[in-house]
Amino acid sequence: MTKKKKIILIVSVAALFLLGVGLFVGIVFFSPMSDPLYVAHRGYSANNPDNTPLAFSAAANKSFWGIETDVRFTSDGVAVCSHDKTVKYADGTVLAVAENTYSALRAKPLENKKTADNVYLCPFTEYLDICAKGKKVAVVEMKDLYTDEDVSALLALVDAHYSRKNCLFIAFDFENLTRLRALDGSLSLQYLSETKNDPRFDECLKEGISIDVKYNVINKSLVKKFHEKNLQVNVWTINSDWKRAKMRRLGVDYITGDVFYKN
Repeated sequence: MTKKKKIILIVSVAALFLLGVGLFVGIVFFSPMSDPLYVAHRGYSANNPDNTPLAFSAAANKSFWGIETDVRFTSDGVAVCSHDKTVKYADGTVLAVAENTYSALRAKPLENKKTADNVYLCPFTEYLDICAKGKKVAVVEMKDLYTDEDVSALLALVDAHYSRKNCLFIAFDFENLTRLRALDGSLSLQYLSETKNDPRFDECLKEGISIDVKYNVINKSLVKKFHEKNLQVNVWTINSDWKRAKMRRLGVDYITGDVFYKN
């Protein structure tokens, strides 16, 4: 490569770099900011053990719009709040949610590295009661693939302890959302994804389902596509001011995080 070509290459690379920096600065500092609704990720979990009544109650006492949780079923069919497939206890033991009864899973306190409290596995019904008392939207993540019976059981609990209109259902498994819609077409649904250019996005646009995506997946083009269909965009997990500002400038409708924010 001649010296002249090397200089042209260096200048081209530098120009592309500066263009990228300019676009980033433009998005972060100069684009108009949206006014998103805030969702407490597994409750107000920055200072409380996640997916516990402590975290849910702390979120209910803040001005979050919604409180998110993860729902799994025990071996005897009880809906409980647990992000992981297994539950870790204060004594170091671990039990799988789907392979144990509710009474066995509730028999001893969970591991808690955030407060001095003894906390126990939270039933989904207690979470719903806290959301209802605090007048918060229940953002319900359906973990793993639900059966038709699971979906019906979930809705029955919502009907008994809160209301469907005050719930937002989210899931990585698209089939969970279609099963819900088959039972009630009025439900609020969001498809979860952490995959850039997820092929399911086109299906969401076609079926009228909003999205809830990891922050590094989102861009202005994706937001625009969903907004043109009158659908909404949620992002997770945002725990810093600069990321929050970037997401707002991208125009998102919801921000899910462990920490508490005000616009």
